Formats: sequence, C-alpha cells, structure tokens
Amino acid sequence: HFTCNQGVPVIDACSALVSAPDIELTPLQYVDVMINGKVYKALSDSGAQIPLIRSSLLSSDISYVGNINLKPAVGNIIPAKLTVLDVAKYDESTESGDPDVTQAPLHLTFAVSDVATSDVVLPRSIAKRLKSTSHKCKQFCVNVDQPSFNLCIIL
Repeated sequence: HFTCNQGVPVIDACSALVSAPDIELTPLQYVDVMINGKVYKALSDSGAQIPLIRSSLLSSDISYVGNINLKPAVGNIIPAKLTVLDVAKYDESTESGDPDVTQAPLHLTFAVSDVATSDVVLPRSIAKRLKSTSHKCKQFCVNVDQPSFNLCIIL
C-alpha cells in the first residue's frame, strides 16, 4: 500500500495533487468517394486492413467472392462477406483533363457488413491512393463470374 506525505493512502490524497495529461483526440479523416454511382463520405482509418462497406448500401443482387472474419479493436470477431467494387475520389472541382488525375477507379475487394459505424471505411493507404483517381474517369471495371477475372472498359 502506497502513502503520500502525511501517511494518507495515495488514492485519497495524491490523486488531487497529480493532474492527468490532456486528452488528445485526433480528428477523424474522411474522403468523398464514388462507389456504384453513389457518393459516400468514407472514413480513412489508419488501423483498417481492408475496405469495408455497409451491406445496406449495396443492391440485393451483388455478387460475393468469399468470406472474412473482421477483428475490431474492441469486441468480438465479426463475420463478413467479400465483394469487388470500383471506388474513385469524388471531387466536384476535378476536371476530366486534370493532369494529376492519372488513374481509373481502384478495383478493390471490400468486406461487407452492417456492423460498421461508418458507411464506408478505407485503410489509410487506400485513401491516399485515391488522390490520383477521379469519378469522372471514363474507365470502369466489371466483375465476371470468376473472382480472378475482371473486364475493364474504356468509354
């Protein structure tokens, strides 16, 4: 049992003398993205390992390519399905001829679940890669029934 100056238990006497450090909250970072022709505000998460989208945002005829178990920072493992989607940065000011926009949308495998607190969650590395994409790009990819084969079309 630890004691302070006058022999009073630490918890009772010293807790008032020791100030706690300020709480530092890092603001959440978001990026506007277009997925399946709709715009979403995606959370850029430095701890995420795979893109995640709410299942309620997808059509009922979406094709799945597999399953995954998601391990959140807190709580139990969450079973989810996997699907492939095209995602691009959404920016009203981006001109289709912008020299910094060099890539078509990213063709990514997403975990699908309604447990997430955000509609779309992207690993920070993917959010950074989106900077060179545009929703105005004339290329898109579609899934063929085989998960390892994708057909990319330039309009």
